Amino acid sequence: MFLIKRESGIYYLVYKEANNKYKKISTRTKKKSEAVTVLKRYSDKLISENKRRYFNLVAFQKFV
Repeated sequence: MFLIKRESGIYYLVYKEANNKYKKISTRTKKKSEAVTVLKRYSDKLISENKRRYFNLVAFQKFV
């Protein structure tokens, strides 16, 4: 996951999906400090979602 700056001056968050395709999300800001804040929040969100999926899978496997 990383940040890029487009010609318009807007920062975009780029990350790789499960199918190995890159996806871009606008941070809607031209300030790098604000873009880094968005990056941190989004990465925390993805980590918590992945943990939730993992624990649900483990719980399902124990159930079966």
